[in-house]
Amino acid sequence: MKITRKNHKFVSVLSILAILFTLMPVSAFAAESMEDISGHWAENQIQDWVDSGHIKGYPDGSFKPDNNITRAEFMTIANNAFGYTEKEEISYSDVADGSWYADAVAIAKAAGYITGYPDGTMKPNAPISRQEAAVMVAKINELESDEAAAGTFTDGANIASWSKGLIGACVTAEILTGYPDGSFKAENPIKRGESVVTLSRALDYTNTAPTPVTADEVNTAIAALPVTEELTLDDQDAVAEAKLMLEALTAEQAALVTDENKAKLAAAIVKIAELADAAGQEEGQDESDQEEGQDESDQEEGQDESGQTAAGQDESDQTAPDQDNSDQTA
Repeated sequence: MKITRKNHKFVSVLSILAILFTLMPVSAFAAESMEDISGHWAENQIQDWVDSGHIKGYPDGSFKPDNNITRAEFMTIANNAFGYTEKEEISYSDVADGSWYADAVAIAKAAGYITGYPDGTMKPNAPISRQEAAVMVAKINELESDEAAAGTFTDGANIASWSKGLIGACVTAEILTGYPDGSFKAENPIKRGESVVTLSRALDYTNTAPTPVTADEVNTAIAALPVTEELTLDDQDAVAEAKLMLEALTAEQAALVTDENKAKLAAAIVKIAELADAAGQEEGQDESDQEEGQDESDQEEGQDESGQTAAGQDESDQTAPDQDNSDQTA
């Protein structure tokens, strides 16, 4: 076949399309299915995260859910899942410029959930332990330390002090759990499947957790309340809201609420309670007055009926003699 200029152009377009389709990943057309997660306890979460692009399997089509995961890999997944992109300058001795994990480490540091080791290293290729993963996740979710919760595990006494409180925080938030034998195994490497489930729960917690209240917001809310003498029941909702906000603060934040505002809120709570009681008593008195008025009305109505009956009787009595007269007349 003779290739004309027109045919040559058409062939070129087909060639370009063929190259593009060759370069495009299979996941662009269908969800990637891992061959070795079927029946695994974390199968659903793993497949969901593969489908969403948060994590990838291996070139051979496997996921290896029970394999260890490195610190760099964990950071990469966390950054993708939580949408972190901002970078911070790093100078870790074992993170070379241009390494595949350099950006992931720079992003993790900027996000504030990792700092590195005291010796200036990051150990990006070391397996991440369960306690290290717990600390990272707790920092991401800004959880409050809870050593008591970590102490409930059979090996709780052996958990390092630097991680114990944040492990407990993750347990309280239901992001991490222990093993069926009651242990936590803080120093054990966390597995790939466990990592996906942990980060999935952390992401769900972030999406559902209420917005933290700050001391500044509480101070502002209390300051906006009228002085005690001018409070009315119309201010009841505002006082209740300020009370809930104060109770929601952490101990550190509550200490930043001024003593003046705390005293003002306490007085406002008492005043609103007094106003509510007074309103309740007035309402009870009104109901009593209504009932008393109803009784008087019933009595008067009964008296009227009695008077009407008596009058009717009198008229009847008067009619009878007339009837008798009529009979006599006839």
